[in-house]
Amino acid sequence: MRQSPLFPILYNAFFNATSSTTHSASVIINESVRSRPGDAVAPTTHGLETTNEPTAFSGITTDPSQKTLSSSFSSTMSARVPASAISPEQWTFLNATVQGRLHADGAPFASPCFASESGSDSVQCASIQAGYLSEKYRVSFIGSYMMPQWETCQATGDGCLLNWQNPADPAAFSSPRTCKQGNVSKYYVDVQEPSDVTAAFEFARNTGVRIVIKNTGHDYQGRSSAPDSLTLSTRNVQGIAYSPTFQPDDCASISPQPAMTIGSGTVFGQAYEFAEAHDITFVGGTDRTVAPAGGWVQGGGHSLLSNTLGLGVDRVLQYRVVVPSTGEYLTANACQNTDLFYALRGGGGGTFGVVMEASFRVEQQMRMSAAKITFTPSADNWKKVIEIGIKNGVKWSEEGWSGVIGAGLVTFVNPLLSLDEATESFKPYADFAASVNGTYATEDSPSWLSFYDKFLGTNPVGLPGAPASRLIPKSHFTTEEKQSALQAAILEGTTTAHFKQILISCPNNYVPPNNGPFETSVTEAWRDCLWSVVAGTFWNYQTGPQGIKAAYDASTEAMRRVVELTPESGTYAAEANIHEKDHIRSFWGTNYPKLLSIKQKYDPEGVLDCWNCVGSKGRSDDRFSCMV
Repeated sequence: MRQSPLFPILYNAFFNATSSTTHSASVIINESVRSRPGDAVAPTTHGLETTNEPTAFSGITTDPSQKTLSSSFSSTMSARVPASAISPEQWTFLNATVQGRLHADGAPFASPCFASESGSDSVQCASIQAGYLSEKYRVSFIGSYMMPQWETCQATGDGCLLNWQNPADPAAFSSPRTCKQGNVSKYYVDVQEPSDVTAAFEFARNTGVRIVIKNTGHDYQGRSSAPDSLTLSTRNVQGIAYSPTFQPDDCASISPQPAMTIGSGTVFGQAYEFAEAHDITFVGGTDRTVAPAGGWVQGGGHSLLSNTLGLGVDRVLQYRVVVPSTGEYLTANACQNTDLFYALRGGGGGTFGVVMEASFRVEQQMRMSAAKITFTPSADNWKKVIEIGIKNGVKWSEEGWSGVIGAGLVTFVNPLLSLDEATESFKPYADFAASVNGTYATEDSPSWLSFYDKFLGTNPVGLPGAPASRLIPKSHFTTEEKQSALQAAILEGTTTAHFKQILISCPNNYVPPNNGPFETSVTEAWRDCLWSVVAGTFWNYQTGPQGIKAAYDASTEAMRRVVELTPESGTYAAEANIHEKDHIRSFWGTNYPKLLSIKQKYDPEGVLDCWNCVGSKGRSDDRFSCMV
């Protein structure tokens, strides 16, 4: 599921040096993401037990051409049940209905390094150790999450993590340490077409099995994993197309406009390269392996271009989505299924259905001014960059700047100012860099991708961590007194935090087309903020449940003063504290009652549920038993 950047852009801006070391023509995309006509589906068991016997339900065979799932299984369960309670015959039937795309070999990412009955796999283990901190490597593994605590059962310590400070350290995986399934689903469907999701939803409604939706594994809230569940993996729902005259289906009232349509598993790296080749600009996040059509846009989706060009939810024009209530494959836009369209524009992923594709408004390719400083991370330098940022916050926002302030760098980008104007505007940070023997650079970038490739690095992954964040309203930047109070609140909680970051990505200067209403379901706080403040705590493989709980508590404390200072504001749900106080108001504000009504319409049986999501049952559901 998940989303835009949480971590600093470069490692030297990521870790807090003042804290102790932690242990031309439009393409129909829904055709491009399916198997081509005539493609053979190779029969495979994928770890499933095979059987030649009929199912135990009234003698019905497992031939999907003869019977449907609803006629093969018992009536709907009143509560979700673990995947291990489902019989081999039921799994075999589901596998047949999804054309052999059901797998029963899901395992934690690092499991090959641990001894098992068949021994460890030294070759695969060496490869995993080399790629342990690489998002590009991790993204293809069903059992991998970029924040790997979601591979584990944090409440019990079950799982198998490596030492992120030294992945080859045998102390993490040698006896007496063992590998357990943790929070990773053994069973998963490799979704490739809508009918796979329809079959899985019907299976869940009739067996009661827990369902989770996983895309690329970028997930700060643990919403795409659950113990003993069935995962719907959308990573291989690929496809990308551009139409200069896109018009949402059955929307004659909306003028044709340039748009890209993207399969739910397509990632930003692919989208940016495609956009560059077509001389257009796709507005998205800073992480190459996040999927735009997944949790990023469904939760809001901020970008370093959001100040002037809006959030992801402001730019999406249409979804195609399979809903749990009926298994139908629906089109949601401003003219049909408008309530679902509203819910998917900020209500969060993993909640209302499985999105197969989304279409986004794009801009012509644009040049932009980039500015960057680097400096030695220290408490004094962090205090100074916060002070400068707050003092100039309103001015810089009005001039069109977005950016990132980290522990050892500041990176800004502006599509409105010329290079000379940008250089003059950025002078307070340039002067600071010179005063501390840092570095400073400005550049006129011909496109978003050229800026991205030169100024934005790879975000670190593979580290268990607990984030907390807060959107800061513009009003807190308007007087010296308010500026001083904001600076004090930020510094009190973040100075010694293991990681900290200021994301200057609020859509403060964005105006909807034709000055229309915002018609999205994100918290209203997005429309009046300048900053998103992020801080948190890390731990390592040997940390037990109590230590993990303490880490989450520390993240809560890091943001406490900022939250107290801004009671009128909210939080970006995708980058929030998992123990967010009053999360309903923080994430959705006054939009929640409408969202809950839509949830009850499209998922009345609660087939989909995730942590702190709309309509979630919370800790009363066993799927959350691994939460601390």
